[in-house]
Amino acid sequence: MGSPTVQQQWMRAIRDDRTLKAGGKAVLLILATHMDADGANCRPGVNLLATESGMGRDAAFDNLEKAKQAGLVQVLQRRGASIYVPCVGGVPLTDPANRRQNPNSEQSVTVGDSSTVDRPVTVGETPTVGSSLST
Repeated sequence: MGSPTVQQQWMRAIRDDRTLKAGGKAVLLILATHMDADGANCRPGVNLLATESGMGRDAAFDNLEKAKQAGLVQVLQRRGASIYVPCVGGVPLTDPANRRQNPNSEQSVTVGDSSTVDRPVTVGETPTVGSSLST
């Protein structure tokens, strides 16, 4: 058997985390099902995460915020869409600047060009392209 994928490593880190409660683990494990094996292309909306986890939107949102504070996920924004980056101890397991093109879109999801925000932001924050956001 080969080395575990980024997705598998992250799922194990979530499973083994003793600070997250069941709701946080549920949201993150469901989030993991939306990423590629290398941890890329993870962009489900909060409403979808809420539906799939069986909790309300506010609860899913709160659990994502707690996971961010625990250093298990970073949330980047690209043209109003959230891009989730799996982390352990606040360290990304994948390079958030190395995003492949979304097969359902003609636009690539590349973080770092002049029309993007290339820093972690609050879950649900929708920056305006070209605007300055305080950090």
